[in-house]
Amino acid sequence: MTSSSWRYADTLKDPDVEEPINLALHRPLAFQLLRPLERWRVRPTPNQITLLSGLFGFSAAFVAYAAATRGAHLLPVAGGLLLISVILDCCDGMLARLVGASSELGRILDGGMDFFVGIAVGIGMGAAAVEHVATPWTLALVVAIFPSMVAHAAVFDHLRQRFAQLTGPERQVSSDSTQSAASRGPLAWALETVYRHLYTPVARAVTGAGDRPRPAGVSPEQARAELRRPMRMAGWLGVGTHFAILYASMIAAALAPSLPLWSCTILVTVALNVWMLVTASAWRRAEARLLARAAD
Repeated sequence: MTSSSWRYADTLKDPDVEEPINLALHRPLAFQLLRPLERWRVRPTPNQITLLSGLFGFSAAFVAYAAATRGAHLLPVAGGLLLISVILDCCDGMLARLVGASSELGRILDGGMDFFVGIAVGIGMGAAAVEHVATPWTLALVVAIFPSMVAHAAVFDHLRQRFAQLTGPERQVSSDSTQSAASRGPLAWALETVYRHLYTPVARAVTGAGDRPRPAGVSPEQARAELRRPMRMAGWLGVGTHFAILYASMIAAALAPSLPLWSCTILVTVALNVWMLVTASAWRRAEARLLARAAD
């Protein structure tokens, strides 16, 4: 692309797999942050922006953890830092698509940063909640948030990959795609291990979506028509939603230190778990209709 051709539409992925919160809030803000870079002769790379996002994310985790001993007034600061991290996290992929710099390393780095920042911020916020929320169930409520977040992210990522498999063209497996994760570095190996031994089993158990090829006689367009609705439902289970709940609730802690805990409990542990089951049911029915269509 030329230096004068940046358009918001060119920064987006397939709209059916975009997270609604990103489309509504995070990506528009990120594009406003990116627009001045269009005139720069030397720009930061997408991977450098990913690292900057991680710096703000881990800073948010540190400040949230410090709030446990230094006062809940630090939680809104942590929330603000996390919001900046999330916007930068959108910037890296958007910039990569604008300048044609998408890479396997970038996807690995971005995914790993999301995972570890999410865990770190959750621990920091949890420590603050244990210190400032005086109920006998505080620790149990904090602990329950983590498996819920992992399950949601696992289901979203698995269904997104399954959606691409069923709606995309038939592709031959290249030698690059069969390259072992270990040969691509320790981060790639660690993330592949998480996906293979945690995300994939959890997602398959919840959704029943395996890796079967698209049924014979079903076109990519027909598959997309059936799967679009449950895929868009799954978009609310992504990390963008979790991060939005985390930063909004920590900013709201200026009103009451207990808000982060109760917001995450109600929205993540209860509401999104129910939504995950509803989404999984919708996906199962959609895949069943595809099989029935193929059998006709």
